[in-house]
Amino acid sequence: MATTKSLLLMKASGQINKEIVFKRYGDKTVITVYPNMSKVKRSEKQKRMNDMMEAANKAAHDVMKDDKLKMEAQVRLNVTSNKLYTSLVSEFIQLHKDDEDPLKAVGLIRNLYLRKNNKARKLRRYK
Repeated sequence: MATTKSLLLMKASGQINKEIVFKRYGDKTVITVYPNMSKVKRSEKQKRMNDMMEAANKAAHDVMKDDKLKMEAQVRLNVTSNKLYTSLVSEFIQLHKDDEDPLKAVGLIRNLYLRKNNKARKLRRYK
């Protein structure tokens, strides 16, 4: 992990080709390797929240595309246009927090059988 105060990299942040990551900490820029997240094991609650966020983003994008729906949502939520997207996401989460499968609300399908089957396959491989 390298740190730099170079003028060229002073405002740099983000990633390049999923190989190098530029992070900003105060006045320093840290250059690191893109993280390998392949072995992360998420709990069922984390997987459900990931599905919830995916569904909320899809629903918010659909509203933002249509000008009529966008205006109605802006009036309903009483927010400015720059805060509408995050308000739509939080509204979706509040409305669907008790749903068993939040992806169904926006017409997406996550094959839970495959998720369970992949877990069983990984367990068999290491025995």
